[in-house]
Amino acid sequence: MLVTRSGFGGVMVALSLALAACTHDASPSPAPGAFSVARLDGAASSAKTIRVPPAQTKGSPPAGDQAFDVGDVAGTDDFLFSLANTGDTPITGITLSSSVAAFQVAPQSIGTLAPIAQVAVGSIVRVRVIHGTNPVATGHLPALPMGANEADVTISGQTTDASGAASTVSYAFKVKLNALLANFEVYTGTTPIDLTQPTGGMQGICELYAAPPVIKNTGNVPLRIDSMNPFQAKLATLGSETIAPGAQTTALVSTPSGYGLLIDPKGVTFAPDKYLLVQGAYDGAMVLCFD
Repeated sequence: MLVTRSGFGGVMVALSLALAACTHDASPSPAPGAFSVARLDGAASSAKTIRVPPAQTKGSPPAGDQAFDVGDVAGTDDFLFSLANTGDTPITGITLSSSVAAFQVAPQSIGTLAPIAQVAVGSIVRVRVIHGTNPVATGHLPALPMGANEADVTISGQTTDASGAASTVSYAFKVKLNALLANFEVYTGTTPIDLTQPTGGMQGICELYAAPPVIKNTGNVPLRIDSMNPFQAKLATLGSETIAPGAQTTALVSTPSGYGLLIDPKGVTFAPDKYLLVQGAYDGAMVLCFD
């Protein structure tokens, strides 16, 4: 079959249009915005943005029921996470919340989170776990229950789907930890001493007891018990013993002035509602004395 010059031109135009149509059909539609969260280690809590870890890249699907186990927590502490948008369209009007008041999330809102392929940076989300020791002042904050604790952090915002229609995108992850807590009971013989009262002998207030004190460790960390003379101007250790959780001791060194005990949890917060003492006066340890 003969194809004239004008006829050949028509065929080429038709082929060009067909190829253009195929190319257009092959282009993927913009993916709606999607959240991705990664744990950060050793990052400064004052930073505003960070480079996103390799796992947070465009198109990375969010993991369902993601959980981060931060391990043992000895006192109030901060844990940092990278929040990224792995879709193609921005996410706006973002809100962040926690299911447990002691797990404080900041920021609580973010205006816009651009797609990671455009900005290559993510926002930092801080989860501050309130557990006893005050990080900026003396005194105590509320403590978590001893042992396993967890909270759900929920993130929600608005994005657009492939058709351009507005849609809501949500994401949730768990923060899990093991709360360490220093706790103990004191007895004279078999009689318990109420350590919430000044007559309990806390912070150098001495009371008369006929029998040597018994110290029982009711927390989940070892306690070091140092014996000393409570009436010396400069405290000197006379003897030392470490008791494991659940154990007790009466192997305390007495002086003519009585028993002086320094109870050291090695940086772990004490149960804050039980003792009349500002933790930190003796480098985080507590003092009892018995005449």
